[in-house]
Amino acid sequence: MKLENETIESLLKIDFLSHSKNLNIDFELISNLNLASTSINGLKWENICLERIGDVTSYLSKNYRELYNKNWNNLAIEIRKNIVPTINEKLEFLIKEGQLLENMKDQILFDVMNIALFQSYSSMCKSEFYECLYKIYMSGYIPCGWNGKYPKGNIKVI
Repeated sequence: MKLENETIESLLKIDFLSHSKNLNIDFELISNLNLASTSINGLKWENICLERIGDVTSYLSKNYRELYNKNWNNLAIEIRKNIVPTINEKLEFLIKEGQLLENMKDQILFDVMNIALFQSYSSMCKSEFYECLYKIYMSGYIPCGWNGKYPKGNIKVI
């Protein structure tokens, strides 16, 4: 199993904070950078993200154990090599321009890693959460939290 070129190309084309496409989901736009930073680094959001990728890995481990065990870590290495450096560069530029805060970068990189991993297994496994995150990033927004008790409520974006 190898990371698909389509996944690499689409993630490398993310135009962070461009808000270039309409989001056809219920969301709250956070316009204050400090509030967005508090939310994206909050325990609630981190736990939601960890639980959702845990759902994916649990499903794959139970239903596609050999394929999951053999490929997950290799895909992560490939993502760190082929996607993360470019994404990091884009984020550093936004930080320098004052459009993002430094402490937001790790969560965004974590999201992109997990989206790429999920996309690699999307024909075997479904995740409304990671499909939604992918759509949000591809539309030029950055997810930064959740209103309500997941899955009820809506996502916060900047």
